[in-house]
Amino acid sequence: MSQKLVEIIYQELNKLFLNEDAEPRQGYYISTGGGGKKFTLRQWYIERDHYSGEDVVKDYHVETYGQDLEVAKERAKKFLGYVPEIRTSEVGKITQRLTYQHMPNGQYQGKLFSEVPIKYLGWWIDNYKDTPSYQKIIADIQIFIQEKTKEEIVNYDKIEFGKYAGTLMSELPADYLSWLMKGSNDPIVRGASELELQKRGEIVNGKTKTEIGQEERKQKEEERKVSSQWVGNIGDKVELEVQYVNDTSFDSQWGTTYITRFVDRDGNTIIYKGKQFHQSPRQQKYIDKVYEVRNGEPVEIPNPFAGLYSDDMRRTLPKNTYSIGGERNPDGTMRFHTWGANYSEPEKRALQTVKDLSDAGKLPDSHYIDDKNRLYRVNRTIERVGGFEKGDWILISGTISAHNEYKDEKQTMIQRPNFIKKL
Repeated sequence: MSQKLVEIIYQELNKLFLNEDAEPRQGYYISTGGGGKKFTLRQWYIERDHYSGEDVVKDYHVETYGQDLEVAKERAKKFLGYVPEIRTSEVGKITQRLTYQHMPNGQYQGKLFSEVPIKYLGWWIDNYKDTPSYQKIIADIQIFIQEKTKEEIVNYDKIEFGKYAGTLMSELPADYLSWLMKGSNDPIVRGASELELQKRGEIVNGKTKTEIGQEERKQKEEERKVSSQWVGNIGDKVELEVQYVNDTSFDSQWGTTYITRFVDRDGNTIIYKGKQFHQSPRQQKYIDKVYEVRNGEPVEIPNPFAGLYSDDMRRTLPKNTYSIGGERNPDGTMRFHTWGANYSEPEKRALQTVKDLSDAGKLPDSHYIDDKNRLYRVNRTIERVGGFEKGDWILISGTISAHNEYKDEKQTMIQRPNFIKKL
């Protein structure tokens, strides 16, 4: 094809597609193609979009030339009369501009895609994905989101929500990043999480190490279930060292039934079906300090209750011990009372002792007083004590009630289990 004929084609394209007042804007380039395997000749030109009224760039394939660049140049020169610009596939993709760049309706009608929040664009696509007349616009919005998202992902360096709000992406735990990558509704957060995991080498063959670990654990659990054997004989009373796995529940007309799953040291499955068995660790109360009032002075004495923990201090404290409550009077003095007291003589004397110490500025931080003028200060454990959590090994006792088999897993049913201690 001669250069003259090419120019005539350009002029005809201008008449068909371009503004009459616009000067010709078109050209050719050699690209590596979408797959990067063969060189291709592509043409771009500008036309007026009838929907938006804008000049937009169009781009299409002309010829395929094979894998040798020099041969591609010669063939393009033979076709065009000159050697066009050489571009990689990425440059080619950037050159392919969008046909539509404005929102057709909604609160952002007439706005450029770049002026609309990414989340709104995603919402708009979900709402109009089944509207035939919007399919081309949706395709262009998706292209825009992909390009815009890449830019924002690189710049997103700090998580803005959740328990780690304000934390740099580089400081987030890998398992949390893995969860964000799979579970976040925000494409920017998903992409930034994946990018951070890639930087750390946490992604192997398209999967995060967290996912790989989960799959390995799941596989081991399936293998354990298949190898599970029945324990003891039906009717045996046993003590077992087991690991608490989990519990599930369901409701019926008789109330809530819990199914608690354990695994023993040999990998055998133990099941209890009945009331809730799991006991969560919790903060417990303990007596921190004990004072004895001698001649109007509070003197700290050895704590006879050290090491004793309870949810209810009344189970630990001596008889005739009263809980102290008080309010401040308008003149600044304190008015005291005991909770639920019937104000017997011992209680009245105890209250008077508290008031005298307070008026003298000698009342120590305390919560209870007994009839022997001893004051008790109560505190709570920082760490949670008692009970057990998922994965803990515990000692239980009970009676074997049945041997079942479910999906190739042999299960030993236990009734009336008793939690003895945490191992």
